[in-house]
Amino acid sequence: MSERKFRCKGKPPFVYRRWLSLSDSGIIFGIRQVSWAAIDGLALNFFGNLLIQSRAICGPNSLHPDVVLAIPFGLAAPEAQKAFIDQAQRKNEKLLLNRRLIKRMGSREPKFAPAVSLIGPVIMLLVLLDLGNSTCAYLEMVKNYYLAQSQARAGNLSQAREHLVKADWQLAHPQMLSLVNIKLLREGSIAAGVHQARAEALWYMGLKAEAVKEARQVTTLAPKQYRNWLFLARLLADTGKEKQARACVDMAVDLHDEALLPRLYVLALLAQDKHSARDYYQISLADLKEKVFGDEPNWPPGGNRFLGDLFFTDDIRFVYDRLIAPPVPVNPPLGAPN
Repeated sequence: MSERKFRCKGKPPFVYRRWLSLSDSGIIFGIRQVSWAAIDGLALNFFGNLLIQSRAICGPNSLHPDVVLAIPFGLAAPEAQKAFIDQAQRKNEKLLLNRRLIKRMGSREPKFAPAVSLIGPVIMLLVLLDLGNSTCAYLEMVKNYYLAQSQARAGNLSQAREHLVKADWQLAHPQMLSLVNIKLLREGSIAAGVHQARAEALWYMGLKAEAVKEARQVTTLAPKQYRNWLFLARLLADTGKEKQARACVDMAVDLHDEALLPRLYVLALLAQDKHSARDYYQISLADLKEKVFGDEPNWPPGGNRFLGDLFFTDDIRFVYDRLIAPPVPVNPPLGAPN
């Protein structure tokens, strides 16, 4: 295939460093050539493009000359810009320049301008390096918490403690002068996920009081995520603190009142009190009808609204274990078998 097919109306599809060449006869841009004599004006627009203007086709009576070429003038160094304008004026003494271009040519670039232009790329490079390094450190820490939980589930408490110590050291000693690391480990849902991973590891290692403390930290870091409150409720309920667990579940219901899952948690906690469970069922059903279902049947047919909750294994075990049979004290947060 010929090189011509890779060009856009004679212009190069991508502008490289050697994007323009000059000759005695005119300007060469890609395979487009414009004679010096045909150029009537040069104009610099708002976007930094140099417009090559000519009246060779439209004639002298046209209000504005035709733009035959638009060149990304800002890509060139100031010295090259000035050299181009000087040569164009030498080749065509009647050449007109617009005010923006005259102002650009008359301004002097400070000596430190090249260094200033490098500040942005340097900052971006440092941010990317920080992001990559912090992400690797974060994954290593979460991996150790995962291995601590896995070894504890398998009954290898000594190995679980080793991984827990490694992860705790990383959590307590974040990288200095790392904005990304501070953001990951000190704020928001990512930091909450780290503390949840630590809480789960502590729970399976039998350190339930510390696990509950970590779960409370999860709700502090991300208080608007209702699943964090359900996680804390599971741990509190499995340690016999039913009243505190109910308060956490009520918080989850308030945060996500159009969901079924938090309401099922309430029913599971009320499973031993059938009268209270029936009353809450009626209240919950009326509330969901008002906020989700509306008056049925809806029009058009098949347009009835539905709940789109997601259930994890922990959710199913917590609810079913309490609805089917009285809760059995177990090690896992949701009642999963040891």
